[in-house]
Amino acid sequence: MWGAYWGNCKNEHLRNNENRALQLLERCVYLVLAFRVGRWPPQKVVAQELNSTQAIMIASIRRTPPLPNEEPASFCRRRLKIAHSIARGTGTWSGKWFDRFGKWNEHLSRHPSHPTTRLIRTRDSIWLQTRRSVFASQNAVRCNSWTMLAGRTDTRICRGNVAQRWENGLELARERV
Repeated sequence: MWGAYWGNCKNEHLRNNENRALQLLERCVYLVLAFRVGRWPPQKVVAQELNSTQAIMIASIRRTPPLPNEEPASFCRRRLKIAHSIARGTGTWSGKWFDRFGKWNEHLSRHPSHPTTRLIRTRDSIWLQTRRSVFASQNAVRCNSWTMLAGRTDTRICRGNVAQRWENGLELARERV
């Protein structure tokens, strides 16, 4: 995304054309993002990072001048606040991501025999709860936080970030949109 930003929006010939640079931001930079996260289930933290990245890019394009005698910290806050309001006016990238995810999920629900739909439905939240219930009942004596809703499932081969579950991403997308 940053490569598309610097190559298009911060190009030398757009130095004095703010509107054209903002249009290129949506037309060039957002499309890189849409391609990358097209089928990812939405996540709150990633959505916040996307919105802040969008605001930083808009603030850099907008070039808001500081007020006289304004402290640098308050100038940065004011500049980003203006950029966030512009982003909300054109549509935040996280909102567009959530919309795309919802449309993709609707498409999959119309085609229940599609391999992706079958894969999503193989191990749903009920299966996950039954896996957790095995370990929650074994370790009831020990003081721990393992329950049927949170805890060990014994399904991981190696360490790493736990991916967002499809159902949880769908719930998040529905409540945000």
